[in-house]
Amino acid sequence: ACLLAGLALKFRWREWYAKQHNLSEDEVRAIRPNMVISSCYQAAWEKLFKYMDIEPKLIHPSSRTFTVTPDQVRDAIDDRTIGVVCIMGNHYGGQYDPVWDVDKVVAEVNKEKGYQVGIHVDAASGGFIAPFQDSLPAWDFRLDNVLSISTSGHKYGESCCGTGWVVWRQREGLSEHVAISVT
Repeated sequence: ACLLAGLALKFRWREWYAKQHNLSEDEVRAIRPNMVISSCYQAAWEKLFKYMDIEPKLIHPSSRTFTVTPDQVRDAIDDRTIGVVCIMGNHYGGQYDPVWDVDKVVAEVNKEKGYQVGIHVDAASGGFIAPFQDSLPAWDFRLDNVLSISTSGHKYGESCCGTGWVVWRQREGLSEHVAISVT
């Protein structure tokens, strides 16, 4: 699920970057993009970085919170950023990155610099809990910049292999390069 979400962000970014810099499809493929993510990420993201030639821009959260801060995210975004990943239920202590605050920063950066950076919520284990937490601020598709959300089925139950699901806000967020149509 994380790999598919990352690929969709990469293909979305390629189209935008090529238009911004008047590059051909071949020329933009030679440019290595990056993704902003907490150093508390899961192994699936390591696979995306390694297999898909994406540079991780790691944010190292404090040992007090184990969450990213909006200022750290702001400082990490540039024109090669395909997206920001917010983790909802990291594997250290189950902490939630403040998606609601990161969304505001992403909106500001996009407006100031003309970017189109989106957010992927890696709802890891939190995807099974957060929807039922009434006091939690909006963290999902209620926020304008959240383009996709994944969650991990292997966190609960007796799955012996990694199982995940991903949903996109709109069909356009799912790149035709990632989607497969079967008759």
